[in-house]
Amino acid sequence: MLTYYYPAAFIISLILTIAYAYRWHKHFVVYFTLAFTLIPLVNLGYVLIGRATGLEEALIAQRIIYIGGCFLIYFLMLGIFSFCQIEVSKLVRTVSLTLLSVLYCFVLTMGIAPFFYKTVTYEQKDGQYFLIREYGPAHTVFIIALLLSAVQLLTLRLLNGQCSIFNGQWSYGLSFVPSFLLWLFLLDENALMGGVWAVLLTQLTVLGYVLLPKGWTGRIVILVTLPVLYFLVGPSWSGSHYHRYPTVTPYLLYAAWLSAIVLPLVLRIGRKWMSASKSFAVTFCSFALVFAIMGSLVWKNANFKAEKVMQYDFMVCHQQWNRIIEAINAEKPNNQIGVTVQNLALAMHGMLLDHMFDYNQNGILGLLPDVNTDATSPLPTAEAFYQLGMINVAQRTVFEAQEAILDFQKSGRCYKRLAQTNLINGRYEVARTYPTALP
Repeated sequence: MLTYYYPAAFIISLILTIAYAYRWHKHFVVYFTLAFTLIPLVNLGYVLIGRATGLEEALIAQRIIYIGGCFLIYFLMLGIFSFCQIEVSKLVRTVSLTLLSVLYCFVLTMGIAPFFYKTVTYEQKDGQYFLIREYGPAHTVFIIALLLSAVQLLTLRLLNGQCSIFNGQWSYGLSFVPSFLLWLFLLDENALMGGVWAVLLTQLTVLGYVLLPKGWTGRIVILVTLPVLYFLVGPSWSGSHYHRYPTVTPYLLYAAWLSAIVLPLVLRIGRKWMSASKSFAVTFCSFALVFAIMGSLVWKNANFKAEKVMQYDFMVCHQQWNRIIEAINAEKPNNQIGVTVQNLALAMHGMLLDHMFDYNQNGILGLLPDVNTDATSPLPTAEAFYQLGMINVAQRTVFEAQEAILDFQKSGRCYKRLAQTNLINGRYEVARTYPTALP
């Protein structure tokens, strides 16, 4: 089906672009012209990746597709703003386009440097080719940056009444406060993206209330949308759906939510005591002050050790023993999980006896590790037990990790290992229940 869908979409979009070019007039909004230009190009990328037979061909197609991901949505948004007569200052457009260009530069590194894709292969399965990739830090930044930028722009819209940084001296810097607080919230590995969406939906609703016409129509819309908004974001007061631990209160999420609503009110109240000057220096200072304070808090609270543990866990999951050895040669691990994964990779290559003491060790725990109760370490620990032949210990560790998933989801990785351990132990009926439970 997809074999015909992508070429058809490309041909239709190309015909529509040709028709647009034929009817084009210099008074047309330039952003719609750019959108009509990019849409066939993006569809061409999908056609090329569907016909690619090698890794390099697939990566070229992916780079073409990401042109749409980086720029097409942005140009469509500016076109809608222009159509709705919403003014966006030249500086905001320039800064936004610059940031998107930087993100696309990271896209261009796929297959060359580990920024966007850490690893990528092109494999054939059942007659079809698939890109097997491990996302790098820039890919995660790409998604989160879009959401946090939307929160910042909506905050600025509520602060100023329009998206212009010159409308208020301090409003531009203050508009970044909710985004930075959400960034701090997301530094917790157990924080969920639902919290960011809750703040974004709340801001969109408030903006809709501001733009509503006065009278009974506006009141009816408010009465209708309030229950819907509460259904979507109301559980945030109890922390449900926004943090994996139901007993944890996400105070940073509450602070971000309140700042997005309270800051516009405070600024409006305090405007009569502020100067009416439109000095760019004051605007820049407000941004620099907020960036320095909030940026230092983000850096201080970032858990780089947890990121390293997750990287080790990914490599163990995919049995990338060569990559683990490259990683430990570049930076010798100094925590329990790192040492366990290091010794496991050395053992899988038959190098443990000769090279064990070339690396950091932490006693017997490096070979027979303790099982911690966090969300990440039990799985690489269970892998070590499994490879050592301690099947029952590996099975118990994986089962406990599976049952400890706080939002009651099921892990395909855990199910696979539980099926394997039960097959080894001869419990074939039990092993059969795990694959049949998967969708």
